[in-house]
Amino acid sequence: MMEYQDFEDFKFALKNNMHFVIAYDENKNPLAYRAILVLKNKAWDIAAATSLEGRKKFAGFGLFEEVLKVLKILSIDQFNLGSLTSENRGVNDFKIGTGAKELLYVGEFEYCNFKYLKKIINSLIGFTLSKKLIGFNFLRRLYY
Repeated sequence: MMEYQDFEDFKFALKNNMHFVIAYDENKNPLAYRAILVLKNKAWDIAAATSLEGRKKFAGFGLFEEVLKVLKILSIDQFNLGSLTSENRGVNDFKIGTGAKELLYVGEFEYCNFKYLKKIINSLIGFTLSKKLIGFNFLRRLYY
């Protein structure tokens, strides 16, 4: 869980690239928040939380709509909601319920200047990933 100082450090280091959207109740108590990192035309969902009261009021759904409005204003064309995890079905259901598209990928990126060596490395990575591994949640990401 991120602490107050973590967010302050994020804001300082990333300046205008970090966006926070927060939902409050009528007494100005926070119900939910989302922290979004924006770089060029892409955005990442960095952190999110909803209080128990916020869950009762479905604050996360309204907040997500506001996030999409902000991303539209910023001309963002890809929003990474992060991974689907086996630990929290509610979070998975929320992410899938947004209408995001699932993208399966290896989970690592490699770079090599040598064209033929790059093909060998990619072939080895592809060979070691059987279809069974694709079912693991750590290989799944959602994009909106």
